[in-house]
Amino acid sequence: MALELSVESLPSFIAVIPDLKSLVKRPVSLFYQAISQADMKLSEVLNKNSSEPRVYLVTGPVGAGKTNYIKNLINFFNGKNIKTAGIFTDKIMKGSRITGYDVVDISTGMRKAFLRKEEKCGSERIGRFYICMEGLEMGKALLSSHVDGDPKVLVVDEVGLLEINGGGWADQVDGLLTGSCSIIMSVRDSYVDMIKEKWCLPGAMVFNVGKIDYKSAGEVIKEHLMAM
Repeated sequence: MALELSVESLPSFIAVIPDLKSLVKRPVSLFYQAISQADMKLSEVLNKNSSEPRVYLVTGPVGAGKTNYIKNLINFFNGKNIKTAGIFTDKIMKGSRITGYDVVDISTGMRKAFLRKEEKCGSERIGRFYICMEGLEMGKALLSSHVDGDPKVLVVDEVGLLEINGGGWADQVDGLLTGSCSIIMSVRDSYVDMIKEKWCLPGAMVFNVGKIDYKSAGEVIKEHLMAM
């Protein structure tokens, strides 16, 4: 994007540079004019690059139902014959308490323990939970296998603080963003700006689960897929 901005701005910069005499007389106004041209060009480049987003963020606060929203989107795409793959996380309940999460392969339904609250399944922790290596490695391997794969839509459920700090699925998201599939990530609302900044996603489309229903979101994504 920086290179594109430089190339597109060069002719405009040359056009506003006057002769030396005028430059000496009005340096501030001429530099301001040049900077204004760059600002306008930056807006054009951002709009062009984000006109057909291929990254979609499903967001909301804790407990808002982001994973259920993701599951509904998966069913929606399956009903439209849109190939979908990736992972989502499923709550493990003990009575009314959440005791952990499993990571689930969307394509096969295979699951592995990913986070556990009371069972020390790994040495690392995120918040109240231990990170289970078997689930983490399964998710990494699955996402990596789709970097050069053919699903139209790739789902990565619960991208958050772990990934912002370089852990979890961070490396796999790096790889997926170089591919051709559209990516849906569920992200806690308080992390959206950090996720967009980390992966340079100014054009990512955000669906707040409390403001837009999954069918409407699915239709928007489907239209983008058809246009690509």
